[in-house]
Amino acid sequence: MNAIRVFTKFIEEGNNGLPFPEDSEETYNANYGMAIALVNAGMWQSGASKLLDVVRAGPDKPFFDEAFVKLRELRRKINYRSPALEDLTKFQVLKYPQDFQDG
Repeated sequence: MNAIRVFTKFIEEGNNGLPFPEDSEETYNANYGMAIALVNAGMWQSGASKLLDVVRAGPDKPFFDEAFVKLRELRRKINYRSPALEDLTKFQVLKYPQDFQDG
């Protein structure tokens, strides 16, 4: 829970006291860290939601692969459904193995 507070504070305080923009690299990185912290804390629904945010940022982002795999694992454990999951069909993932594409 402490890690979640730290990541949230990091985003809110941002640069010189102004929050980091939603589409900034800092917010993206913090969201991934927060997602993993939520999953590790057993808050799987909230973690899945944050992971989805990370994945929706696109396959060119540094944590796309890890977030996608973790989100797929969570969806197998819990009944996580979000209309935003449809957004994932827009991404080209042909460079990935077939099992990744099918996920």
